[in-house]
Amino acid sequence: MSDYDNLITYIRSSFNIGIDADAVQFSENSRLKLIYKSPVNVYVAPVILPSLKDRTAKYLHYVRLALDMYSAALLNKIEFNITEYGEPFDFEINWGKVNRKYAGKCYLPLDWYPKQSMVIGIVDMDNNPVDDADVFHVIIHELGHALGLGHSSDKYDVMSCCGEYATSLSSNDIFVLQLLYSIGNKRSFKDEEKYIHDCIDEYLLEIKKKSIRKKENISENPITPNKQKSLIEKLDSISDVNKYRILLQDIKLNALVKT
Repeated sequence: MSDYDNLITYIRSSFNIGIDADAVQFSENSRLKLIYKSPVNVYVAPVILPSLKDRTAKYLHYVRLALDMYSAALLNKIEFNITEYGEPFDFEINWGKVNRKYAGKCYLPLDWYPKQSMVIGIVDMDNNPVDDADVFHVIIHELGHALGLGHSSDKYDVMSCCGEYATSLSSNDIFVLQLLYSIGNKRSFKDEEKYIHDCIDEYLLEIKKKSIRKKENISENPITPNKQKSLIEKLDSISDVNKYRILLQDIKLNALVKT
């Protein structure tokens, strides 16, 4: 699948999330259902499995890191607040067992329970603890669903359902997230199809330009690889959000408002 086709699939999947998280067939009239408030209150339940109770603080730290990633990806237009037990919340995170099909699960709001709820698998089918990196990936992945992201077919994206278990947002993840929130709530793919295609074209062009510039820089200075490497390392120390923000400079996030 080409980069272009993957992004279209990723975006269409995200529109499906707005109607039915398990929808198989994409509808051009599916409408976005995004979180438009700040702060978003998140309740993180304690670990109740006796053998893993001592990991509550560690997993809470992972949740904070994941929330910080998404806040930065949305240019801090949406912030998150961890709530205490009994306080109002918008998202609820629980811990459980991985089954054969899911390492985690995000439940969309229903009439009888109007909250985002997710379960993160921390033990496998044999009751063995899940690797910390895998737990962190699932937290980021399920929070992505809660914020409106669907599945990607690129194995390096955090929203891939069968990929590399990434533990940070890729440029594709950030691009799609910002694109969705620039479109606005309750809009359909059909409503915004031209805008979506234009944004993808611009994004992929900038990615290509960046790749060409990097190759040219390396070829111009082949005798001093250490200096070149140090420069790349310095650039890589900047967060993914800052590295790729320039790719989205024409995407406006005015739709994000605090309430």
